[in-house]
Amino acid sequence: MKKLILSSLFLFICLLCYSQEKLYKEIGKTQTLTSAEYEVLKQVKYKKFENSGMVMKLEESILDSTQINGSMVYTYKLERVFSNGFRISPNASFEKVYSLYGK
Repeated sequence: MKKLILSSLFLFICLLCYSQEKLYKEIGKTQTLTSAEYEVLKQVKYKKFENSGMVMKLEESILDSTQINGSMVYTYKLERVFSNGFRISPNASFEKVYSLYGK
């Protein structure tokens, strides 16, 4: 019974050691955020739009994912979308350059 418990505990610890961390990086920037920081950033931006009184929503797009040192790094962009369909992307110039990456 002790061997079963010890082997189960060992297996659980090994799985925890090899789990990947999700990191997020905005297109055109070098700073990476953890999942919790990324969610807080989105909530702050939502609240900012609500407080401004403008009728718009925030649209999230994951552009790319890469694996670096055992962590997954997702490149994202956040666009403001108004009720009439007009979009504002704060990093439009970086998007054009990023689309040429690897070509």
